[in-house]
Amino acid sequence: MKLAVVKLGGSVITRKGKPFDVDFGITEALGRALKRALAESCIDRLVVVHGGGSFGHYVVSEHGGLRTVDAFIQTVFFMRELNQTVVEILCLVGIPAVGVDTHAIALSLERGKELELGVVEELVARGVVPVMYGDAVLDSSGGYRVLSGDDISWEVASAMRASKLVFVTTVPGVYVGGRVAKLVSISRDLDRIDRVGSRYVDVTGGMHAKLAKGRGRVHSIGDVYVIGSQPKLLYEALCSEPSVGTRVVE
Repeated sequence: MKLAVVKLGGSVITRKGKPFDVDFGITEALGRALKRALAESCIDRLVVVHGGGSFGHYVVSEHGGLRTVDAFIQTVFFMRELNQTVVEILCLVGIPAVGVDTHAIALSLERGKELELGVVEELVARGVVPVMYGDAVLDSSGGYRVLSGDDISWEVASAMRASKLVFVTTVPGVYVGGRVAKLVSISRDLDRIDRVGSRYVDVTGGMHAKLAKGRGRVHSIGDVYVIGSQPKLLYEALCSEPSVGTRVVE
């Protein structure tokens, strides 16, 4: 089974400069690229994960973190709203998508953040496309934490032995020395990565954190790519390799 996990960056599917503003055009275009890759059997199964963009990041920032029940509840509320919109767009282009609430299957433990993936695995086995998302989750200490879409993507792709993991971002790849690198190694190149990214609020750490979360996981995934937001590149990444972008290895 050729399973792909695709992370749609929050800054891609929303306009992070304006709270609660979905970019319907690019989200639909990326959805059509996913549909084409499925229709042409480049991949057999798919899990989509998306970030918080101008929904989750904005709410968490406005509350100064996830210190209160109100902050938790509002983050959950608005992330579900964004997720439902993404699911509707994917269904519109012909993808059998269903939203999976992250806060309902996740618990942040002292030894790490854990996801209960049984339902996700069963959905995939039945040909359904689960749509997961970065969210506020319960912390075993009694508080709340952000579980980012990047965390989810790495964990799902590793646990389910995905053949592809593709991060769709607002930059064309991973910058090293002022240029987009064709290949980066998490173990060797992490400290050389340029701090290039969105100028808007991001409570999950940016590109350096995105790749650092792949430590100990990337070896169990077929191909890992970081690409820009052009639908053509997403199709290429799923069907062969992207003409522009960065491949990530251990």
